[in-house]
Amino acid sequence: MFTINNFFIGRNDKESLLKKALSKRTSFIRRSTKKMTIASINRLL
Repeated sequence: MFTINNFFIGRNDKESLLKKALSKRTSFIRRSTKKMTIASINRLL
């Protein structure tokens, strides 16, 4: 019973962790792209 509960909880945790990681990654990519565009604009100026 304990292992079955752990399995279900673990699966839910993995899904939520994956979603959190993906959202973090997308925000990080957005931030880095923003930095890159600002840097390129500064170079052009």
